[in-house]
Amino acid sequence: MRKTARQWCAVFFAALMVWGGLEPALACSLSGGLGRGLEYSLSAVGERGWKRPDPICIAMVTPYDERMVGRICGEREADEIHLIVSLKTRTLFLCYGNQIIDSFIAQVGEASREGDKEWSGDRRTPRGEFYVCLKNENSQYYKALGLSYPDKEDAERGWAAGVISEEERDRIVQAIDRGLQPDWTTALGGAIEIHGEKGGLTDGCVAVGNPVMDCLWPVVELGCRVRIY
Repeated sequence: MRKTARQWCAVFFAALMVWGGLEPALACSLSGGLGRGLEYSLSAVGERGWKRPDPICIAMVTPYDERMVGRICGEREADEIHLIVSLKTRTLFLCYGNQIIDSFIAQVGEASREGDKEWSGDRRTPRGEFYVCLKNENSQYYKALGLSYPDKEDAERGWAAGVISEEERDRIVQAIDRGLQPDWTTALGGAIEIHGEKGGLTDGCVAVGNPVMDCLWPVVELGCRVRIY
């Protein structure tokens, strides 16, 4: 069977690690890529039901992401599991405190390069600080982690622009203050999720392989912080 270019890259990097004296299992991230998977704190994460996924898409940690993720990780608690999504490189990072546990290829909203999400139907993935407000094990896209978009700033922006009512704004603000799911039915849009395989770019969600969702599911809890940049 002929290997794809991606498969040949994985073989090349694995061979490079062996040549350099590193064990391939340590040099490669859980996803089959070369993220910083060797920086594990599996002794702690393992207690939360961590399970290695089958090999999936390569997700390299670029210098750009390394700087950004390092800055965000510095804002987290030492034992906090959190997620970071890079829209530029379409990468999802699973982190533990200031360490990257693994990095995965992700698909994002097809119009995300045009700017931040503003309205329902703009096909953009929102940027900012969110939390997991819903876990849906029976999603149409395998499994899904619902994110707390729209947030307070979005609510104020929508109300100031006359797009949502004062009542809708207050409802969103109150939900965020209580750590609950905000109203997903307003003109600002909603139901932004990290979910399983869809194929290609999304309408605004973050899509990853189903094995990645199996990996995230037992360790990502309600309230888990998610930064999208």
